[in-house]
Amino acid sequence: MTDDTLDTPWTLHFDRDGTEDRGFICDANGHVLVTSRPFWLPEDDDPVPATLASLWAMTAAPQLVGVLREGLDLLAEAHRLSSTCSFSDLTTRLGSHLGRVRGALVEADRGPADPSAAAPIVIEVGDGAVREVRNVPPGTRYVIVYDDDRL
Repeated sequence: MTDDTLDTPWTLHFDRDGTEDRGFICDANGHVLVTSRPFWLPEDDDPVPATLASLWAMTAAPQLVGVLREGLDLLAEAHRLSSTCSFSDLTTRLGSHLGRVRGALVEADRGPADPSAAAPIVIEVGDGAVREVRNVPPGTRYVIVYDDDRL
């Protein structure tokens, strides 16, 4: 990115205390930008938890924005030059850009995505308060999960 107001690159770190894991995304200066909810890092053939996949995508977001900006510039240049020049240099640059796009996408999505496995809509409630709302489009039915039996 030409204007690095995001303090990139972002890095992903984990705190493993033996019971639950947490992920932390830090900027280039080591400042924590995001702290995940508790989850368990997969082992062996365990599926990739949604929280981990989300952390991968967030960590790669600045890189994805950068390659999208670069691609937009290349496409604009190709359009501008399309009637006046040879495409050999532009073809080489576009090929190089495709490699960077592929690399950014690998960073963002390291596990197989199964679009048929839609995430359940969940509202977590504890001690009489909503703790977290996930995957709830407006007007959609949802599930309430209680962490106690007092209700």
